[in-house]
Amino acid sequence: MPHTCSHTVRSYELDGNRHVNNATYLNFLEYGRVTFLNDIGFDYQRLVSQGYALYLTRICIDYKAPATLGDVLIIKTVPVKKKLTSGVFRQIIECEGSTVVEAEVYWVCVDNKGKPSRLPEEFNLPSLEPVKPHT
Repeated sequence: MPHTCSHTVRSYELDGNRHVNNATYLNFLEYGRVTFLNDIGFDYQRLVSQGYALYLTRICIDYKAPATLGDVLIIKTVPVKKKLTSGVFRQIIECEGSTVVEAEVYWVCVDNKGKPSRLPEEFNLPSLEPVKPHT
């Protein structure tokens, strides 16, 4: 089941056409991922204090429909792939049941030199693993 959070569109997030600016969706996706990590007990500040970080390596985003002032957006986040040092989140932003944005976000854990590193065991939480479909 995807993690969900919400965001209400503000005026400063709009472009000249009165839609949410395309680049602003990256902020919404970041908010969704950070909220997901916080809610599963992933202490990102502690990870950084131990000399690690999560870097984004790729974001594939499909814009499906515009969002406008006052829209309440639902941001869904679900892990879909996990390897030793990296993973992928699938994120969907919806408004009133319609898809606004779909994205795949690729991440990698790095050490204090920026080199790929295994996620330290205390941060390798079960909620980061993809949910396997029932067969």
